[in-house]
Amino acid sequence: MADDLHNKVPPNWYKHKSEATTDTPAASDPDLAAFKRKIELIAQAQKGKKLMNTEKKRLERIAKQQSWNHLTKRVQRYLGLRGAMVKDAVPRYVNFQQYF
Repeated sequence: MADDLHNKVPPNWYKHKSEATTDTPAASDPDLAAFKRKIELIAQAQKGKKLMNTEKKRLERIAKQQSWNHLTKRVQRYLGLRGAMVKDAVPRYVNFQQYF
């Protein structure tokens, strides 16, 4: 039965009378331009998503590092290796000349 079905299958070049004899028509210039615009918009959207994801990952990494720094300082204060913060102290990065 399988051999019989295999023998009945027509070759790939065979076309039935009801099938069109011409190939598919070529796309017109406006259609190609619209297609290219759509592809460019899709590419830009994907690029924007990628940039947003990298920025989000960067911010998460920074937050993680800051959290680690805070924990380290907290442990150091607990062990007596670091003094407590004084609220009235002037930060190190302030330009002292502005006070004179």
